[in-house]
Amino acid sequence: MLLEEIKQKTDEEIRKSGYYRIFGDVDIARLAQLSHIGTIKKGNKLEEILFVSSAIPNKVKNYKFGKEKQFPSKKNEPFFVTKFHIPAGTVMDAGVDIDLVLFLKNEVYIIELKDGTTFDTKKSAGEITKITKTAKYLQEHDPYGREFIPIVAVWNATDKKQISIKDKRATKEMLMIGRELSNLLKINYDHICNSRMSSAPKNKKYILNQWKQILIAEGEI
Repeated sequence: MLLEEIKQKTDEEIRKSGYYRIFGDVDIARLAQLSHIGTIKKGNKLEEILFVSSAIPNKVKNYKFGKEKQFPSKKNEPFFVTKFHIPAGTVMDAGVDIDLVLFLKNEVYIIELKDGTTFDTKKSAGEITKITKTAKYLQEHDPYGREFIPIVAVWNATDKKQISIKDKRATKEMLMIGRELSNLLKINYDHICNSRMSSAPKNKKYILNQWKQILIAEGEI
């Protein structure tokens, strides 16, 4: 993910952003926003990386669990899904999209994937509600009697103690670190982590060059 390739906002759009209210400067606000956008895009791309890298042979993207309540796998067939969709009015009033669902012989993991380690917002509470309700709903309709387990998988955490989440429903058993997830998905965790850093040197150079231009314009150097 190269920051210089991300489509940037116009000056007018930047002036309407929270970043501008912090710095009062369009160019600095643009850099701050660009870094945030890059972080989000990096996290979204992680799902795709895991899907492509997983050695589980049976896998599919964008599975829709419709009115016929048809599961994508049989009991003894491991199956990996990214973006498991359940229509509105079933689990919740709005439609539900689960980041990752892993079907195993006796368990099915309903996974909310996170790249960072801190989840203290109202959004995180909604995500806990989403995966717990989805696990309960799917287990009630599973013809194979499997246990459906809601999971918050925190990719960059190497220890569960590093994870901060306000919602008290997020028990230790519900949390999963990146290496544990990799083992389930049959992925080389270290290889993925190293490959995701490949664009860091170019991004660092780009940001430093942008800051240099700002400092020159401000007469600081």
